Amino acid sequence: MTDLCPARSLGFVGKCLAASGGCDRIIHGRGCANKKGKQTMDISGMPWGPDCNHFHPVHDWAALASSGATFFGAKATEGAHTVDSTFAFHRDGFRANCSTFTKAVWFHFFHCEKDPVSQAELFAETVGELQPRETLCCDFEGKSYANGTAHIDPSVLRAHGIEYLESFYARLDSLGVLPAGVCPMIYTSNQHWQAIGNPAWARAAGIDLWVPRYHLPDPQAPADLPSPWTTWQICQYTDGDKGIHQDVPGCGFVDCNVLAGGMCSTANPENG
Repeated sequence: MTDLCPARSLGFVGKCLAASGGCDRIIHGRGCANKKGKQTMDISGMPWGPDCNHFHPVHDWAALASSGATFFGAKATEGAHTVDSTFAFHRDGFRANCSTFTKAVWFHFFHCEKDPVSQAELFAETVGELQPRETLCCDFEGKSYANGTAHIDPSVLRAHGIEYLESFYARLDSLGVLPAGVCPMIYTSNQHWQAIGNPAWARAAGIDLWVPRYHLPDPQAPADLPSPWTTWQICQYTDGDKGIHQDVPGCGFVDCNVLAGGMCSTANPENG
């Protein structure tokens, strides 16, 4: 497999952090400590970019385009009925600025108490036809929410969580929303995976992993990944609060990510 895109300098990241006070020292090649003093990963030289939603939208595409970002993610849907109010703006903004970016991921926030088939159908209908360099992701955090409160029996989640996921991805497959050679993604962590009983999952071999990891010094280490995966392709290194604080031009303090390369979607060069 080829790298997702060439490694680029993260000089902007260092300048941004130093200016924002989010990091008390920048050591290229060694990572840094965030403002709470916890060691964070080394992200120097890795391609990076934000992911956004209606809480933290892009407000200046030109500024983002000149920031050095090469990746962009945006929330599309949640549960069985909710469409993010900024999704069309983010999708169309990415496409208008696609020469600046190498990858976009549109994601759905999964609710475990909702019908997974209906969730997949809402997601696919909202996103529409994928363009080159785009893929889809299920944000699976092993929870269910009503007004921000988890409300699903943990024993039910452990017994049926993997069934919910399998049904969701099977429906995406049957809808034909992913072009040939483009793999979907899943955003999850070892903690989230443990919540559904740490199951084996054959389908994981064809799904790229997007993982949150805010305080580990080595972003390539497989430690604490959910058990079906041995590596990740996208790593979220801050949620705008935890991890490295990064004031992204055009976005502000938002979720930020690095890309490891080697995503299976690069089997199709137009979509890699």
